[in-house]
Amino acid sequence: MQKASGRTLVLITTFMMVGIAVSVKFITEGQMTLWNQILFRNIIAVVWALFIIRPRISLLSQLPRATLQTLVIRVACYIGAIYTFTVALDRTTVANVDFVGAFPFVAIIGWFIYSEAVKLLDLAVVAAAMAGLALISGVSLDTFEVGGGEAYAFISAGLFAFTWILSRNLSDTYSNEEYAAITQMLTTVPIFLVLLAVDGSSTLAEGISVADILWSLVAGFFIAANIILISAGAARVSGVELSVLTSLTSVLAVVASILFFADVPSFREIAGGVLVVGAALAFAFKSESDTEKEPATEPS
Repeated sequence: MQKASGRTLVLITTFMMVGIAVSVKFITEGQMTLWNQILFRNIIAVVWALFIIRPRISLLSQLPRATLQTLVIRVACYIGAIYTFTVALDRTTVANVDFVGAFPFVAIIGWFIYSEAVKLLDLAVVAAAMAGLALISGVSLDTFEVGGGEAYAFISAGLFAFTWILSRNLSDTYSNEEYAAITQMLTTVPIFLVLLAVDGSSTLAEGISVADILWSLVAGFFIAANIILISAGAARVSGVELSVLTSLTSVLAVVASILFFADVPSFREIAGGVLVVGAALAFAFKSESDTEKEPATEPS
């Protein structure tokens, strides 16, 4: 029963993830400046997060110094991630952003930061993922040009993965969803300051339409709900099940691209997406297999 409910939560999360991308894509088609979009969307997401998750903000003062330093890095990475994610959706399709986002960054970052063992099979899987990215982004053998939107999606996926990996260095003062909500909250002031520096105060809230407000409300709700659902679902299913179920996001993203934006992926983009998603699943199954092979330790 617990696994069944966990699978249901993760499946709902896949719809939430695509909903975030679709909402942001619609907002990018409006008249708001990029940083106005990010600030407005983030403020609404924070309100939703405070209402739904209700993090214990008073405990911030009790966090260890190392955790506070990690939070600062997480905030910086998260701002970079949502900026590049927004630019990517402004320049390419929802399907392509999701395909690129499936790149196995978590495993690769783990090699460098935590000195995790690297095997020949691992390198082969990464090579397959890189080939998939080349297909999606339109790398040409004669020009070596990379599609701009896909490049931003690649950077965004890496920053999101690094933000997630940094969770390993946080204390247990808060739950995962509380840390996610607090990270979301702490980004508001820096984003506002960047907006003032880049666009100026005269552009604040400029070009906001009723449609922008509605889509921002939707995106903010999806972001807050996704924080809860992915944390609850991941706790009830195995790592492989989580990877397999969330890979359905790529299928939904293709459907959403066609239905909402009439963006029909080419055969090349679909083939590239299959390679990237397949590589992510291969890492998940390999990780599960390696865990099962580890010898049991005697209790001390």
